Amino acid sequence: MDGNFLSELEEALEQRREYIENTQLSRLKEEYRSMHAGFEGLYKLLLQKALINEDPYKYEEKLPDIQIPPTGPFSETDKKEEMSIRLSKYESQLDFLINYFQFNLDNLSLKQIKTLVNLTTYFNWANLRENYNQLNTKTLAEIINKVRQPSDNIATGVINNTRSQMEKSMKNCLSILKEVAHYHRERYKYEIRSRILTQIDPDYSYPTNQRKELAGKIKQQFPTAMEGRPFYPELIQEVIEEDYGPDAGTQHQNILEKLRVQSKEKKQKKQKIDYKSYLLEAARILSNAGSQMEAAIGGLLTNQELIDQRKLTFKEKFRRWLMDTFKSESETRIYDIEYLDPVSATRKSEKINFDSFIQRTRKKAKLLSSMGNRVSPTYQKLESAGEEQLYSLLESNITELSIIHRRLSGLNTYLRSEVPRSQRERMRGVKAELSAIKNTMIKANQKIHEYAAKKEEVDQLKKLGVDIE
Repeated sequence: MDGNFLSELEEALEQRREYIENTQLSRLKEEYRSMHAGFEGLYKLLLQKALINEDPYKYEEKLPDIQIPPTGPFSETDKKEEMSIRLSKYESQLDFLINYFQFNLDNLSLKQIKTLVNLTTYFNWANLRENYNQLNTKTLAEIINKVRQPSDNIATGVINNTRSQMEKSMKNCLSILKEVAHYHRERYKYEIRSRILTQIDPDYSYPTNQRKELAGKIKQQFPTAMEGRPFYPELIQEVIEEDYGPDAGTQHQNILEKLRVQSKEKKQKKQKIDYKSYLLEAARILSNAGSQMEAAIGGLLTNQELIDQRKLTFKEKFRRWLMDTFKSESETRIYDIEYLDPVSATRKSEKINFDSFIQRTRKKAKLLSSMGNRVSPTYQKLESAGEEQLYSLLESNITELSIIHRRLSGLNTYLRSEVPRSQRERMRGVKAELSAIKNTMIKANQKIHEYAAKKEEVDQLKKLGVDIE
C-alpha cells in the first residue's frame, strides 16, 4: 500500500466532514422543515374533511428520540383509526426533527441514519398510489383520492402541491443522508486501518492469500481498539479487499476521489441565506392554532349548551321567551372572567361578550388556518410581503392570539363552574386544546427570535467588515 494513503485519507475525511457540517446538514434540516410544513397542510385538510380523527394524546406525548410510527397490518374496520394515529405520529416525528433533533455528524451515526431513512420513506411520496405494495403509502393514497373532487379546486391544489413538495424533499433528504452515511463508512474504515491494521501489519505485507485469517485478527483486536463501537463485518471485509486486493492502488485513489471536496461544492458555502424563510415557517407554525382554536370553541359551546339546558325557573323561562321574541340587547351573554396578569402578577378580571367573542375567534381561526395553506391568497400575500412587514404582522398575530388564549381559558373555567352538577359528566374539557395553542405560540415565537438573532449576527459581522453571504 502507498505509505501516504492513510495521511491523504485523513485529510480528505476532514475536508469532507467540514463540508458536510457547514453546508449539507443545514440543507438536510431545511428539507425536513419543508416536509413538515407541507405535510401539516395536508394533515389539517384531512382532519377538516373528517377523513381522519384528531389524536387526543398528540400534545401529551413526549418524544425522547426518533421513533418510526407503526408499519404493521390492520383490519379494514380499523383503517380510519389506525391511519389517524399513524399520520399524527408521523407529523409529530417531523416536528421533533426540526425543533429538537441535533443535526451534527456525531449525532447522525450509521444507526441513526438508517432510522432517518425509514422515517423519510415512511410514506413513499414518489409512488403515492392505491396499488402500491407498501401499506401506509397505499392507504394514504386511498384517503387522499377521496378529497380529490372536480368541484373542490382548493383541496386538489393543496394535495398536488404537497405531494410534489414532499417527493422533492424526500429525494433530497435521502441524497444527503446517503452522503453522510458514506462519510461515516469511510471514517469507520479509516479507524480500522489506523487503530488495528497498523498494529497487526505495520508495513502492509500480510499475504494476500491469507485474508480470512487477517479478518479474524481484526475481529480479535476490535473490542480493545474500537471500544464501544459497533462491529460491521461488511466494512471490515471492504477494508481488506481495498488494501490487499489485486487493484489496491486503484481502489485507494477511488476512495480519495469520492471524499475530496470539489471547488463547486466549496462555493455552496457562499449561497445567500434566506432569512425570510424563518418568518414564513413561523407563519406556518402559527397556522396550527386555527384548528386548535376551533376545537376549543367547540368545547366551550358544548358546556354553554349544558348550562342553557339546565332546569329553569318560571321567571327564567319567561325572560328567555322575551329575549327570543324581541332579540334585545339584554339577551347578550356577558361573563366576568378572571386571569393572572403576567406583568403585575396580580389577579384581574374582565367582562366578555360570549357570543361576540366566539364569532370573532372563529374568524381569526379561519384566517390563521389559511396562513398554512400554500395555495391560499393569505399565504401568497405573506410570501410577497417584505421582511419587516411580515415580522410586524407575525408579532401582532401572536399578541392577539395570547389574548384569545387568555379569554378561552377564562371562559372555560367560568363555564365549567356554572354547569349543573347533574350534567358535569357531559362537560368537555379544552385543556389539551389550550395547551396546544400555547405550544404553537411558543414555537412560532422561537422561529421569530431565531430570525431576529440571525439578522443581528449578520449586521454585527457587516459592521466588522465580514460578509458571510
